Amino acid sequence: MDLYNEEIKIRNKVKFHLNRIKHIKGQVYSVFIDERKYVLKLKEDSSFLKKWKKNIAFRNELSINRQLLIADFKYFNFPKLIDTDGKTYMLFEYIEGSQGIDDRYINDDLLSDSLLEFHMLLLDRSKEKKFLLKNIYEKFLFSPSSSILRGIFLFGLLNCGVIACLKCLIVLFKCSISEKSYKYSLLQHRDLGNISNKISGQNGKIYFIDFAGTREENKWILIDIVDIVISRETFEVKSNLFKLYLKKLSVKLKRDINIKAQVRVALLRKILHLMGKKGGRYNQISKKFFSEILINDFSFDKWFKENWNV
Repeated sequence: MDLYNEEIKIRNKVKFHLNRIKHIKGQVYSVFIDERKYVLKLKEDSSFLKKWKKNIAFRNELSINRQLLIADFKYFNFPKLIDTDGKTYMLFEYIEGSQGIDDRYINDDLLSDSLLEFHMLLLDRSKEKKFLLKNIYEKFLFSPSSSILRGIFLFGLLNCGVIACLKCLIVLFKCSISEKSYKYSLLQHRDLGNISNKISGQNGKIYFIDFAGTREENKWILIDIVDIVISRETFEVKSNLFKLYLKKLSVKLKRDINIKAQVRVALLRKILHLMGKKGGRYNQISKKFFSEILINDFSFDKWFKENWNV
């Protein structure tokens, strides 16, 4: 679709006049309304199966953003939801800054406090329609364990073979029985490995964006922090940030965490996802890390001890 027709399509979806429109990615645009800049996110048009999945993501992101607006945060920052029709679009404030975490302005203390404040947010689901089977299905569909199982069958078999995938299933099973569920859930963003979902604001604050995949999790609660502290390119670990976050989290939870199992499951989910990026620069190094370290008990224990310092 050419730019002119695309702009007409966008203008027809919203109820306000847009002065200028600039494409950012996917169905996300920067727009000007009365000379003020905003971010406009549209629900994607797609095939039936993808449309059903996009509907879930849109509904979930809208629900999360509405609850973020009424929450009282001291450290956690996010682009405020300005307007929505509840069905096709969401309009957010525009944050001036750079993608990712700028270490010159964002220190470990601020980052860990911001993450923890978000993770401890209790969502109010009382106003949402309750359908037992739907809730159970969505919880299963979006759980870290389900994500790993899908990754094994969609990407693992093709990239690493049957034996490696069987070993992965065994690792997932052993981790699952070694770590018990928690009494209450922690909110997990689930896509903080993506540099574009973190913005270092010009005001010295860290902002988190895109809550489409955000879910409550009562077992694998270190998904976000593992996504942030480990490098996609080298698998080096920011162990100081990790230890600082764990120290603050342990005060809140008041129970032991099986850190090794938590980290391993978070990495399985992450690495299988990276393997699915065909032709991407992370594909080959992910396959090597998966086969040589992640599914090998001895190699993983050695690597974990050398890199995580916990």
